[in-house]
Amino acid sequence: MSSVDESINRSRLSLPEFAALLGVPLTEQVTEVFSFFDVVGDGYIDFTAFVVGLTFISKNASLEDAAKL
Repeated sequence: MSSVDESINRSRLSLPEFAALLGVPLTEQVTEVFSFFDVVGDGYIDFTAFVVGLTFISKNASLEDAAKL
């Protein structure tokens, strides 16, 4: 099992795992997106934070959509 698979199973991702899961290099922009998702500020994001973060950056999402999550 890869480290990405293990991260998904524990439902928390670190910054390097986040970049690997997305298949992108670890850049300043990826770090900024990760930081936006890391609402607790502990260096990890969970599935809920990831989905809520995606909702907020989606052009078609509203605050009502995010509240439903």
